[in-house]
Formats: sequence, C-alpha cells, structure tokens
Amino acid sequence: MLDAGYAPKDLAGEKVGVYVGGRSQMSIDMNAVLNAPNPILGVNQNYLATNISRFFNLIGPSVVVDTGCSSAVSGMLFASDALRNKRIKWPW
Repeated sequence: MLDAGYAPKDLAGEKVGVYVGGRSQMSIDMNAVLNAPNPILGVNQNYLATNISRFFNLIGPSVVVDTGCSSAVSGMLFASDALRNKRIKWPW
C-alpha cells in the first residue's frame, strides 16, 4: 500500500484482498517469532495474509497459496479473478 501510493488509512475497513504465494512451515520457530523485527514476519506463513489484513484493517479475503513452484502465479490468478468478479475492491 505504501509503495502503491496509498496511506494505510485510505484502505482501512475496505474490501481489499491479500493474496500471498508462500511456502508454509511444519512448525513454528519460536526463536524467529521472538526475534522478528516485525510481528507479521515472525509468524508461520499460514497466517501471513491474515496478519497483513488485520494490521491494515482490511476486510477482504486473506489467502496464502502454497503450490510449490507456482505459488506467486497462483496467488496472482486468484487475486485477478476476485477483482474481475468484484469480490474485492478496485481502489481507483
């Protein structure tokens, strides 16, 4: 949001989706959680999209996609489908 020219308050409470392509871990590394510079980054990837949505107060879907080598592309496909079908907000 910051690099896209939006202040966090501009999209707070809006139906903005967070789609993340990432690999999940089998267990939480408590040392990584306790030493993380940002709490969003210190929690298992399964909760990454939800934590981002919660941090910015976004109310759209929060999805982590783990398809091995195609996670980022799959996440983009889910996001573009949600935009086309108006399940998430087109901010401009």
